[in-house]
Amino acid sequence: MSEGGTEKDHNLTRRDFNKLVKTVVTGAAINWVLPNLSIEVGETDFGQDSALKGLANIHKSRLKRIAKENNVTLEANQEYSRPIWQIRGAVDGYEAETGNKAFYNFHPERINLSQAKEVIDSVDIARDMRKYGLVELRDIWARYKAGEIKRVDFQVANKVAKYSPSTGYGFYLNAIKLGDLDPLITAQSGISDRLKREMGIEIKFRYDGQNIIPSELSQSERDKATGFVKNTLAFWKNNFFSDSPTTFMSMLKTSLKINNGDVGASVDETGLVLGYMARNDLNTGAYIAHDPQGIVECVSRFKNFKDTFSIFGKNFQTLERQNSTSLDDDIKDFSKISGIGTPYHGIQTIGNIRRLPTLLIKPSIIWLGLMNGGLLGNSGDLAEHGSGKMYFDAQNAQDLDEAEKYFKTLAQ
Repeated sequence: MSEGGTEKDHNLTRRDFNKLVKTVVTGAAINWVLPNLSIEVGETDFGQDSALKGLANIHKSRLKRIAKENNVTLEANQEYSRPIWQIRGAVDGYEAETGNKAFYNFHPERINLSQAKEVIDSVDIARDMRKYGLVELRDIWARYKAGEIKRVDFQVANKVAKYSPSTGYGFYLNAIKLGDLDPLITAQSGISDRLKREMGIEIKFRYDGQNIIPSELSQSERDKATGFVKNTLAFWKNNFFSDSPTTFMSMLKTSLKINNGDVGASVDETGLVLGYMARNDLNTGAYIAHDPQGIVECVSRFKNFKDTFSIFGKNFQTLERQNSTSLDDDIKDFSKISGIGTPYHGIQTIGNIRRLPTLLIKPSIIWLGLMNGGLLGNSGDLAEHGSGKMYFDAQNAQDLDEAEKYFKTLAQ
């Protein structure tokens, strides 16, 4: 099903796209940033925050159009709270309840700002983002799809590995996509910390010149580690994704108690768990959010988990059709299985601050926002998220600098 019932509506026409960008991004010039701010912004963050603001506005406008075309109401979620505020609230609650001081440890091999700029300089569009407008990027992407030029994008993850292999960055970022339980063992979080502390099982990483490789476990170690993570997932499901009403803040407070006040490890653990609850089989780790039975299972886990993440809509559904019984929809703003992914999107994005400067996190969010909803004329490429979630992601990414500053106040 396409938006408004026709394939034409699924992708913005060039004329409509130009008009939209002119209206919501600059009012005049088709750029990420207002002309009088371009130099200052370009020197400080490569134009990233202005790009995020532009994308947020575009996805919000697109969301309004989808609602109008389908004759449904777009309503603000009164329960919404910015993820960094929820994290701060949970930390405050933990300290008040336990009398203990929470702390935050940045990864010892976290890339520094100088290295981050080297990475940005090696990715042409990320480096020159402030020079591009959305329409020009659309033209570049069309030329790539036509085979006229090599692929160009904002991806920086493959440039990061050589600087900080021991962060295991990719195992955290791509956890649910790997289709097994290994990321819960390898991705550094409260879970892997407890595996080391309680069972003596530790994963180390090396860089082979192209990829980050985790150390091998013996069969006995693997069996113990797999049992440990299965029990961990069962604990979270039984206590926070079952029959009793729960919230993310209470989940994070519990994680802080389990992890002795370590905010970074606790944010990472909740981010991973939210992802597995929304997308994976809890016994095998297999990705199940693409088949009917799997969708029913994943959505049911969130029936009592309070939706404080969706900016629009309620109960993890941005838009709702009257009398609809479907948990999925070709227009992902109507899809509940898509919506329950919003919490892990937000928390994992903030969790990456432990490993990476915000300068290297934002480009991936910008690229994701561009690739969704036909903004590059590419309805088949990563168009599964919906504009409601992309609006949330773009807004959340604008809070990354605030989150980093807050975490620095907790750093030991």
